[in-house]
Amino acid sequence: MKRFIVLFAAVLSAAGYIFVNITGVGTGSYANKLLIPEDMPAFRLDDLKEGLDSNKYIRAYVSDVTDGDTLEINYRDREYKVRLLCIDTPESVKQGVDIQSYALEASKLTKKLTLHKSVSLVFEKGLRDRYGRLLAYVFLDNGQNLNALLVRNGYARVEFVSPNKKYKEYFLKLQNAAVKDGVGMWGIDLEKQPFVKDNHGNYVPRYWETQEAS
Repeated sequence: MKRFIVLFAAVLSAAGYIFVNITGVGTGSYANKLLIPEDMPAFRLDDLKEGLDSNKYIRAYVSDVTDGDTLEINYRDREYKVRLLCIDTPESVKQGVDIQSYALEASKLTKKLTLHKSVSLVFEKGLRDRYGRLLAYVFLDNGQNLNALLVRNGYARVEFVSPNKKYKEYFLKLQNAAVKDGVGMWGIDLEKQPFVKDNHGNYVPRYWETQEAS
């Protein structure tokens, strides 16, 4: 049996993904475990300079989690709001929008992995969004990228806003794999999924349809 388990893990690893339990919930069910995506291409934290600026990184403490894709951090005794780059989780706190399917699950996972912990935030060309929030890739202490974890495990869709499109193909690949495997929100009934395809084949929030109809 031990030899089989080792072989099974090796096969998964060779395929580019491995099951590991990083939620701390327990080891009895795959529901408590995450698919770990392959590393972001051509990325090394050691190659970046530290600083609160484009194409740099910082180490910060996560003081609060608003929802699955939005954090609050403390950096050098200042508080900043952070929006995760390239992803969008179902809404749980958006004014005028009912809590969407898998919104609470996404928020819970982000809290479990980041709240009251130190993380690395990596910035692209565009440092802030129109609301003044920092836009970042968030890396956990174990080296895993939170943005990628949320997409690969079906807790988020991909969303790109110029000029931050460096890893567009990488995140689309993760989303396609999540949809194909039916993980997370992609495994629930189609009519309950929080995102639907538009005329261009992109996944957009389902509540947009309601807003357009009204």
